[in-house]
Amino acid sequence: MDSSGLFFSYDHVRLKLEAWCAYQDRCEFDVRKKIANFSLSVEETERLVQHLQAYQFLDNERYLESYISGKVKIKRWGRNKIKAELILKRLPHQMIQKTLMEIDEELYLANLQALAEKKLTLLEREKDAWKKKQKCFQFLASKGYELDLIQDVYRMLVND
Repeated sequence: MDSSGLFFSYDHVRLKLEAWCAYQDRCEFDVRKKIANFSLSVEETERLVQHLQAYQFLDNERYLESYISGKVKIKRWGRNKIKAELILKRLPHQMIQKTLMEIDEELYLANLQALAEKKLTLLEREKDAWKKKQKCFQFLASKGYELDLIQDVYRMLVND
């Protein structure tokens, strides 16, 4: 039974989840949350998760790779923010670490530099150098970048 009071068969839920997982990579945590909306039994839930994994609809490693790729290339997130979000998805720590290490370092640093340049441009009117630096650092840290990298890029851009 879902939130509207309707009952769904195992096969109906299986087909819905196959389509949902085929549309976009999903992790096991998200799939289990989705299954909970259908109020299947514990046995049916486990059977469904195993089915989705067996037929490649659900693959945590593939999910990690596509999630991280999207967050780095499109959202320009740093490793800290990505890692925090993935921990919330209850993915294995070793899997997260391994996949984070595969990020293209050149792209990662280029993203950081581009974000820093953009932020510094927006802060041009700020006369207090310390406030300017603090605001830039805070912004870049909120995007998930590591403090040592932020410092290096800031020094390079401001000749500090």
